[in-house]
Amino acid sequence: MSTLNQDEVARIARLAHVSIDESEIGTVTDKLQAILGFVDQLQSADVSGVEPTSQVTGLVDVLRDDVVIRSEITRDELLKRAPLQTDGQIQVKRVIR
Repeated sequence: MSTLNQDEVARIARLAHVSIDESEIGTVTDKLQAILGFVDQLQSADVSGVEPTSQVTGLVDVLRDDVVIRSEITRDELLKRAPLQTDGQIQVKRVIR
């Protein structure tokens, strides 16, 4: 079973950019230790004969073929409908800051 000490938990917290008070480090260490114990139990489970799966619902994607359809609206008509345009292109608000 893996064991963690408080120094390792503090290092992991720094790497994860998680602030932990000195008063909480003991509790967090105990909780992480319990999680690792549970993972160790899972690792020892016998799964021979069990097929790997990525989902269990049986749902499948329903896809359709892409079909190119010629539009009746011209580029100029589309640009006229746009609230803002610049140099023949539709202008939108900036999304990325």
